[in-house]
Amino acid sequence: MSKNNSEINLDEIVKMAMNNHGLIQQFIGLYIENLEEMKDRVPQYMMAGHIDSLRAAYHKNLPALKIIGANKLIDELDEAKKLLANNDSQDRVLAETQSILSTCNDLVGQLVDFQIAQLMSSHSKAS
Repeated sequence: MSKNNSEINLDEIVKMAMNNHGLIQQFIGLYIENLEEMKDRVPQYMMAGHIDSLRAAYHKNLPALKIIGANKLIDELDEAKKLLANNDSQDRVLAETQSILSTCNDLVGQLVDFQIAQLMSSHSKAS
C-alpha cells in the first residue's frame, strides 16, 4: 500500500447503499466516530508503548479503513506497530503519532465533506 494514496474511495459504500442516503449518512457517521476514537486512543497507546492496545485498535478498525480506502492511515498504523515493537526512539514515536493524527483529521474532513455533499444531493433531488 502506498503512503502517497491519501484520498479515500467511497465507491463501495455507495454501491452497498444504492441511493439510500440515510444509510450512507449512517455509514459515514460511524466512520467519523471510529476515526475520532482512534485520534483519542492511538496517541495514548503510542506514548505509553502499549503495543497490544495499538494492535487491537488497528485490527478493530482495519475492515472499515480498507472499505474507505484509507491506505495511508493503514500504512502509518503498521509503521507505528513496528516502532513500538522495536522500542524505537521517543522522537520517532512522537513523529509517527503526529502523522497518524494528521491523517485522521484529513480523513474526517473528507468524510464530513462527503456527508455534506450527500445531504445536498438528496435535498436537491427531493425538490
